[in-house]
Amino acid sequence: MPYLLQSEQENLRAKQAQYDPKAAAEEREWFRKLDPKKHTEELLNERFTSPYEGMLKYHKRFANEVRNVTSVTVKDNTAYLTVMTEENVTIGGVFYQTGKTHVELVGEGNYWKMKDHSDSFWRYK
Repeated sequence: MPYLLQSEQENLRAKQAQYDPKAAAEEREWFRKLDPKKHTEELLNERFTSPYEGMLKYHKRFANEVRNVTSVTVKDNTAYLTVMTEENVTIGGVFYQTGKTHVELVGEGNYWKMKDHSDSFWRYK
């Protein structure tokens, strides 16, 4: 958690404090029974996981996609990175293995903390 912005840490703590595992399990089961084909186990697991676990999975998934940092620009306490990511997507029948993402980091204390990352929608074979 120290690599999240302070405001994100506070927001995540508040969401986690409100999270009720019993209520989430009941709602998850209701959705599963509603349409088992549409609401797959994977989708339900993602939707009804705790806020801490969801945030960890989100950042871990992104970190595992990053293959190469192609540029870094630092201005004051903000760093802008361009990274190549492993995408493995098919668009219009064409398979693309690599994409490009822009990452914004902010210096807080002794850490660079990720503020945002956005897909540039560039794809490479």
